[in-house]
Amino acid sequence: KESADALVAAEVVAGAVAQQDASPGSPSTPWIINRLIQREQVRAGGNYAEADRLRVMLNKLGVDVDDKARTWSSRDGRRGTRPNHYDQLQPEPEVPRAQSAKERLRVDSRRR
Repeated sequence: KESADALVAAEVVAGAVAQQDASPGSPSTPWIINRLIQREQVRAGGNYAEADRLRVMLNKLGVDVDDKARTWSSRDGRRGTRPNHYDQLQPEPEVPRAQSAKERLRVDSRRR
């Protein structure tokens, strides 16, 4: 029987509580966490232009960062604590790449 602490720990990913899965077309929680860690790393290194670029990119993808509260939230309801620059990057799920028309023809011809 798992303890309540173990259940809560299982839901926590680098300070992020994923209230639900990413909606279609939205970045995964590990992807968001990794971009936030990268943003913190460049901020710590004094590269504020790159940090701003990452923040704008996240915002365009529906992720808001509140530096004063040290939190992030997505438009699909996920939210969490903003990671630090020394936090470990998370494994990201593989994203299937789009097949070219030539590759689709090759696969289709093999099925016949």
